Amino acid sequence: MGMAMATSLLRQRPADFAAVVGLSGFAVDADADPAFRDAELDGSVPLFWGRDQQDPVITPDKIEYTMDWVRKHTDLTKVLYTGMWHGINQQEIGHVGEFLEHKVLS
Repeated sequence: MGMAMATSLLRQRPADFAAVVGLSGFAVDADADPAFRDAELDGSVPLFWGRDQQDPVITPDKIEYTMDWVRKHTDLTKVLYTGMWHGINQQEIGHVGEFLEHKVLS
């Protein structure tokens, strides 16, 4: 639920975040909830989304919604991994470090 929390906080307070990292997660369907200020997200906030296409936990409808949302509202970096299932691995941790270094710290 970490990515759901992180993207929800970004959507509620768009000016307060330099970047978001989502690992094996999804964004919540806001269903026009006024607390979610998606219109204020201009696609400039970098978002790393790492996941395994065979993740048995995150359902296809959540993936589809998230893909649509991140493309419209963030500066997306998406990386797919194999054999990670619903977890993280060392390669992904390395990619997150590179993402933060290039998108936030540079």
